[in-house]
Amino acid sequence: MTLFSQHIVPLSEPAMSEPRTAASPSPGAFIETRHLWQEYADQVVLERLNLRVEEGEFCTLVGASGCGKSTFLRLLLGQERPSRGELLLGGAPLPNEPDPSRGVVFQRYSVFPT
Repeated sequence: MTLFSQHIVPLSEPAMSEPRTAASPSPGAFIETRHLWQEYADQVVLERLNLRVEEGEFCTLVGASGCGKSTFLRLLLGQERPSRGELLLGGAPLPNEPDPSRGVVFQRYSVFPT
């Protein structure tokens, strides 16, 4: 999977930069992941994801089927908790429950849940 923003970040490859520590938050980051992992039993879906999206930036998730796009969206929505790492919204940990401030726009109506 690839995130398009100001640059391309392949999610299937290890991140090149070291994650920031809790003591050094990123000023201005609207969404930030730090060494994020998502595992289901023995299957790793996302690993070592470090991402920073500034407020007002537009990002697109692109990738092959099964690469973790929907998993990452469920994490952003608060429907799931990461196995490891941090997911920050406005510099603070993401709330444990989904709320009206977050949503998903589906690519095709045929995949919209009924």
